[in-house]
Amino acid sequence: MRRHGGPDVLVAETVPDPVAGWGEAVIRVRSVAVNRLDCLVREDAGHAYNARLPLVPGYDVAGDVVALGPGVATVRRGDRVYVHYDYACGRCAACFEGDESLCADYG
Repeated sequence: MRRHGGPDVLVAETVPDPVAGWGEAVIRVRSVAVNRLDCLVREDAGHAYNARLPLVPGYDVAGDVVALGPGVATVRRGDRVYVHYDYACGRCAACFEGDESLCADYG
């Protein structure tokens, strides 16, 4: 997705294989879902988790680790993983209310 808008902004294209940077892992995607967040990002509605274009939609991803960047010690090549993109502190008022997307340290 290179621009915001309606469903017509979604186009299939070939992109280069990703390269793992520091603290990153590359995942061979086996399963992916397009959910409400993908629609919010596409429509540029609200904060949409500070997503930046261009991007490949699909926030619910499962697959296998195929490459590791420097500084990665929590997974190994071949591990089966589910990617959870959200980070919340778990200690602020928003987190205690169950609305982690409004966390003061959300990322």
